[in-house]
Amino acid sequence: MVLGPGQDAEPFLCRLRETWEAARPHEVTFSAGVALVGTDPSAALLGADHALYRAKADGRDRWLWAPRTEDS
Repeated sequence: MVLGPGQDAEPFLCRLRETWEAARPHEVTFSAGVALVGTDPSAALLGADHALYRAKADGRDRWLWAPRTEDS
């Protein structure tokens, strides 16, 4: 997910999760890792990827923010 400056991810993630839950015919969970992008998009992608795996390890069906970096 990519958001511009000043945009709030929480409402979007809530709507996305609610839509996902309403549409799924089988028990499937929604997990995501979210990161702020600064000057290094690769670092943000890596942070989001790590946050995704932490979300899955913490019980799935959730999203987690990647830790902020100096450039985010």
